[in-house]
Amino acid sequence: TLTRDQLIAATAHEREAVLAQSGITVLPGAVEAVGRFVGLPRALVTGSSRQEAEQILGALGLLGTLSPMVCAEDVARSKPDPMGYLRACELLGVAPEQCVVLEDSAAGVAAGRAAGCFVIGVAAGNFHGQDQSAAHAQLPTLEAFTWDWVRANVPFA
Repeated sequence: TLTRDQLIAATAHEREAVLAQSGITVLPGAVEAVGRFVGLPRALVTGSSRQEAEQILGALGLLGTLSPMVCAEDVARSKPDPMGYLRACELLGVAPEQCVVLEDSAAGVAAGRAAGCFVIGVAAGNFHGQDQSAAHAQLPTLEAFTWDWVRANVPFA
């Protein structure tokens, strides 16, 4: 039996091999969306390990652009529990009702809603066709996540 740290290390090693062989699939508009909102408090909340998140952000050239990062090992319960989003809001110093959450999974939508955030379901990345109807709004891709869209659709923008 592997410890949690051993499992994370083994998974990271395998991911490096996959990335070297196959590269990474970048969701449409993802890198641009991160750059579009520079200057605003931004966090990453993920059910992945910190090591996995750093690998992927590094491969995308985005390492250090989303801080804080609340990863699997930082919370006792994963999505749909709101703990990750609540922790990110706390670290950012922003009230949950003033935060926008971008999510591709039903569990993530539920977590963002339970935290009290404004949740946007993003179809790109929802590879298993999970129900995102509980989100406050939906977008096909992050290419559509622009300042104009935010001003027109986010109540507190």
